[in-house]
Amino acid sequence: MEVLLYTWSSCSFCKRAKEILDRHGVSWTEKVMDGDRAMAERLAKTFGRATMPYILLDGELVGGLEDLEAMAERGELG
Repeated sequence: MEVLLYTWSSCSFCKRAKEILDRHGVSWTEKVMDGDRAMAERLAKTFGRATMPYILLDGELVGGLEDLEAMAERGELG
């Protein structure tokens, strides 16, 4: 499973998402977007949401922290 996170470094939801992935032994790649408003706008248009983090699994948007938490509860993270 390939996990990509788009984050803000100061985002508590982003930090929590990384903690969940780590706890479940899932490796991830992070793209910190601090100050890159243009990228944030592109992601919002592409995915139809404007909150952080953006979590992609194998190139598909899972959603944000709540979606990741639900996956973990269902045992879908390993």
